[in-house]
Amino acid sequence: MTKEEKIRVYSAYLPYALKIECYSNEEIEVGGNYITTLAGINQNGITDDLGNDWHFGVRPVLYPLEYLTKEIEHDGERFVPMIKLLELQETNHFSKNKVIKDSVIFDKTKIIDCESKTYDIFASVTAHNVRYLVETSNVGTLIYSLTYDEYLDRFGSRDETQNRPLGVGHQRQMFEKLYEWHFNVFQLPESEYINKATLTNK
Repeated sequence: MTKEEKIRVYSAYLPYALKIECYSNEEIEVGGNYITTLAGINQNGITDDLGNDWHFGVRPVLYPLEYLTKEIEHDGERFVPMIKLLELQETNHFSKNKVIKDSVIFDKTKIIDCESKTYDIFASVTAHNVRYLVETSNVGTLIYSLTYDEYLDRFGSRDETQNRPLGVGHQRQMFEKLYEWHFNVFQLPESEYINKATLTNK
């Protein structure tokens, strides 16, 4: 990645206490490394929470996108990210209207499944999907889905029963959650980040 691309990547995670893998002279001598927290960024490099300045040779600690449909831990809470995003969307969490926010209770028992699938259409495409039941007063029970498509780099929603797309609001807020939960939104190659799921101290 170029320096400009690295600035763009690290800037997106800056408000969310992103962990980074760094090296010091002593640790390089013994082949070690350590994990610290991103605290600042400029044209010359990044600063960690201890005040150390680093060039852009550090690596971020991120969850691979496949963990959107697996349980993760963030700030002491364990959850499946796609289900959590669905809950935030269904309970109007992103709404600025408090009355609307407090009017809906999310029922996790209506979740049918949550999985990641790779499709070969014109390219290998991975989509992370949660399907759930929606009760209606006029046409009965429908199956809806919320999907994150890696190729299109966006969220989508569908009425699976009637096979039609639905609108998805709050795309920006949903992406902000992916940054907050430290997901590899920029789809960095495996060699350019540390897999957060493999660390014992997250």
